[in-house]
Amino acid sequence: MSQALGSALVQTQRIAELLTRFREHVTEERVDLGEVDLASCWQQVGNLLEHERTARHIRLTHDFAPDARTLCADRLWLEQVLHNLLSNAIQAQQERAAGWVHIHSQRSGEFIQIEITDGGPGFTPEALLNAFMPFYSGRQGGIGLGMTLTESLVTRMNGTLTLDNAPQGGARVRLQFAYYGSQENG
Repeated sequence: MSQALGSALVQTQRIAELLTRFREHVTEERVDLGEVDLASCWQQVGNLLEHERTARHIRLTHDFAPDARTLCADRLWLEQVLHNLLSNAIQAQQERAAGWVHIHSQRSGEFIQIEITDGGPGFTPEALLNAFMPFYSGRQGGIGLGMTLTESLVTRMNGTLTLDNAPQGGARVRLQFAYYGSQENG
């Protein structure tokens, strides 16, 4: 038993060090942001998580406004952000017979606003307060790094990320990114 606890402690310390290094790397690395197609990123992420979605009977829907598909981001990082958010939405609905995740985008001036909602139970008040804290997880067995990573990536792409619950129930994640052109974040 003590060997298992010691092993768990070593793993936790290793993960903490990796996260620290990653955050330092992400915050110091020069990032070249360019035009990225939101719809193709979402499609890619949906394909990557197809097994999880179909095993849990999760239906994906989308509504991308024609003028709100192209945003200023790093494609790989945006895919990781969407992957983390979709994975969380799928896992939040694991107790349900069937679920759904919907993504909507719209343009507001110089920005693309993205809203992802799901048919899960929504965020608890505790989760809304602690979601971006390293090692906080609102689900059993979670290691609590996904939302920390997600927030870091969104911030480095000059975006914003907010969490709340949709009026009709379920979680709502709102993202905002620059609409056009290519910019550099150093």
